[in-house]
Amino acid sequence: MRFIKKLLFVLVLLTIFLGGITSLGVASDEFSEIVQNANQGNAEAQLSLSVIYYLGEKTPKDYKKALTWATKSAEQGDAQAQYNLALIYSLGNGTPKDYKKVIYWITKSAEQGYAPAQFELGTLYNYGEKIPKDYKKAFTWYSKSAEQGNAKAQFNLAVMYSSGKGIPKDIKKAFTWTIKSAEQGYAKAQYNLAIMYSSGKGIPKDLKKALTWATKSAEQGDAQAQYNLAIMYHFGKGIPKDYKKAFTWYFKSAEQGYARAQFNLSLMYELGEGAPKDYKKAYAWYSIAQANGEKKAVNLLSELESKMTSQQISEAQVEAGKLWKKINSKDN
Repeated sequence: MRFIKKLLFVLVLLTIFLGGITSLGVASDEFSEIVQNANQGNAEAQLSLSVIYYLGEKTPKDYKKALTWATKSAEQGDAQAQYNLALIYSLGNGTPKDYKKVIYWITKSAEQGYAPAQFELGTLYNYGEKIPKDYKKAFTWYSKSAEQGNAKAQFNLAVMYSSGKGIPKDIKKAFTWTIKSAEQGYAKAQYNLAIMYSSGKGIPKDLKKALTWATKSAEQGDAQAQYNLAIMYHFGKGIPKDYKKAFTWYFKSAEQGYARAQFNLSLMYELGEGAPKDYKKAYAWYSIAQANGEKKAVNLLSELESKMTSQQISEAQVEAGKLWKKINSKDN
C-alpha cells in the first residue's frame, strides 16, 4: 500500500476566482440609499450596487447592471471592484468573455495591494493562463499576497519553494509558508504539512504531528488526506492499527472518486477488515477502482469472481453501477 507523498499545488482556473463576489446582506431600507449614493458617484456604493445586481439581493438579478456599476467603481480606482470586474469578464456574465480585460483589471487590483487579486495574478502567471508563463512574476505576486495573510497564496508560495520553480529550492521556507497556511485552516496545506512531518522533509519526522494535520485536512474533505489517514490507521504508521477507522476514511475518500482508496476499500471488504466480509461490495468497489485506472484491481477482481456465484456477481455488478452513478453525480 502506498502512502501518497506528492505535494499538492493549487490550480485555480481562470474562470474560477476563489474570492468570488460575496453577499452583502443588504436590508430593504438600505437599497435606496445605496442607489442614491452610487448615482452621486460614490465608488463604494457603486461597488455595493454592482454586487446587489450580480447576486440578485433585494432586486432581480441583472448582470448588465452589475457590469455597469462595477465598471464605474473600478474606473474610480476601487480595488475590490476591479477584482470583481475581472471576475465578470472571466465568466462572461452580462458581457462576452474578454481575457484581455480580465488581465487588465486583475493587474490593476493587484497593483493596489488587494490580496485576492495578487493571488489570482500569481496563478495566471504560474500556469500561463491567457498570459505568458512567468514563474518569477508568479513568485512575486504570491509573495505579496502571502505576506498579507492569504492562505492560498501562502500555500502556493510554499510549493514554489519546495519545487524550486522560478526560485532556488528552499525546504525550510516551504515549511514556514505551509504551516502559516495550514494554521489558517487551508486543507491542502494541512495535507502537505502532514506529508512533510511523515517523511521528515525539511523538518524532523514526527508521525504524531503528521496524524494531527492529516486528520484536520481529512475532516475538511480532502480525498488524498482521507486516503493517507486511512493508510496510517490500516498499517499502524505512528499509531496503533485501527481497521475500523481505516475503513471509515477509505470509504470517505472512495466516495469522492479516489481510485486508490476504492481499491483498498475493496480489499477490506474482501478480507473482512474493519467491516463484515462482503464479496459483493468488494466486487463493486474493485470494479469502480478498475474503471478509474487502478490496474491492480483487474487481477483481484478476477480472483474474487472465482469465489462468487453467478447470482452474486450479477448483483455486485448492479451495485457497482449504482455506486458509479452516485460518485459521478457528486462530481457534477
